[in-house]
Amino acid sequence: MYYEGWNPGARSSAGRGVPGFLREVERAAPNLGSTQAAFAVTAVTRVLQRHISQGEIDDVMAILPAALRELLAHAQDEVRPATSG
Repeated sequence: MYYEGWNPGARSSAGRGVPGFLREVERAAPNLGSTQAAFAVTAVTRVLQRHISQGEIDDVMAILPAALRELLAHAQDEVRPATSG
């Protein structure tokens, strides 16, 4: 995956975990505050879930830190269709 300006060799200085991840989102999109960054992450997760197979989503989720998985899983639950049962 590539986006303009991405340097895969650069290391993040924001730290790990959800707060560090959200700081990186804020840094990359300076018009967002911390709350808006969390909403943006949720929105992106929802869009990806609509365009990527559930198996691929599961593979990605499996390699993420637990706290980040929890943040993204919340967005997934809101998109996932209800099952009859």
